[in-house]
Amino acid sequence: MKDLIDRAAKAGVHVVLGNRKWVEARLGDYAATGIDRSSGPGNVLEIGSGKPENGEYVYSMRHVFPHDEVRMSDIVTDFGHEVIDVTTMTFDAEFDAIVCLSVLEHLPDPAAAVAAMHRALKPGGSALIGVPFAYPLHDEPADYWRFTEHGLRLLTTNYDHVEVHRRGPRKLPSGLLAVARR
Repeated sequence: MKDLIDRAAKAGVHVVLGNRKWVEARLGDYAATGIDRSSGPGNVLEIGSGKPENGEYVYSMRHVFPHDEVRMSDIVTDFGHEVIDVTTMTFDAEFDAIVCLSVLEHLPDPAAAVAAMHRALKPGGSALIGVPFAYPLHDEPADYWRFTEHGLRLLTTNYDHVEVHRRGPRKLPSGLLAVARR
């Protein structure tokens, strides 16, 4: 019964706050123009692709990049993706884009993750980092942080250009999406 209540509450939060559809639309805008495909498909790394539900990866955004090679990953081995720890990954200038949605709030060291993403991007590539703000605790006990626009800008100071988009009012957004270009 508790599991049913938890799932209903989670579904209600997604309907009310609408962050997933909002983020998907922003990523679609980026995918349409933000990747240089002059020499072939883009190389995209998705961090935290998520668990399958009813045989589908409903949390993944790979469908937003239909013209690119998308490498799905997660830290949980049971989810069926390549296991990549974003805080310790050692890629060097390999990706045109890195999609990291609803992951940073679960990491003890989010700054290490953002630095590793920067290192893994090709020059001109972008990290697309989505985080909740006014959002209930989830996946406890590993839900550590909520980031403001200022916090995201501080984490991405080593990037060449950063745009932060918010869902909802500036003083109380439900979520944020940073597009940080190397």
